Amino acid sequence: EKGIRAEEIDRLLKLCIGSNQQHMTEVLQKELGADFPVQHFLMETKEQVQTLADSNLPLKKGVREILEWLRSERAKVGLASSTERRIIEKYLRISGLAGYFQTIVGGDQVTHSKPHGEIYQKACSALGVAPAQTYGVEDSYNGVRSASAAGLKTIMVPDLLPPTEEMRKLACTVEKDLLAVKAYIQKEQKEK
Repeated sequence: EKGIRAEEIDRLLKLCIGSNQQHMTEVLQKELGADFPVQHFLMETKEQVQTLADSNLPLKKGVREILEWLRSERAKVGLASSTERRIIEKYLRISGLAGYFQTIVGGDQVTHSKPHGEIYQKACSALGVAPAQTYGVEDSYNGVRSASAAGLKTIMVPDLLPPTEEMRKLACTVEKDLLAVKAYIQKEQKEK
């Protein structure tokens, strides 16, 4: 509709994974030019994604198992996402995961988007936990950078983006899914 090939959209959106709308706007304007209707494009994209999510919201392998385990361990669990908080809460309700998080920090609640560490600092503060004693589980490059910058023990679970050498250096481990994350944390706890 906008004359952009699907491959180009895919490349551009991968540059934006794990960042808020302000960052996406900057990336799209830089890449597509100042005259590209970025706000209109983002609004249409957001509507289409929300329509898809309302009817089919796939969950990551192991998400319920790890959240149930964390609940049984009485762990403090927060969610730090670049998505707007109201949308996060909607998706959590749809997926039945809303009750697992003691705090939620959305991209609309911070001044600096990921890869800055502000969102994780804010989540740790709300939970009353020290970042150095906290795990940050991420699937995006900007998310890994953000959790690492905030001083969390960062775990990458690749999704759309494969781990790079930079990600391997920033993360304490790269795991294939959330079941493997659970096993990793359990092993770490036993070794203490």
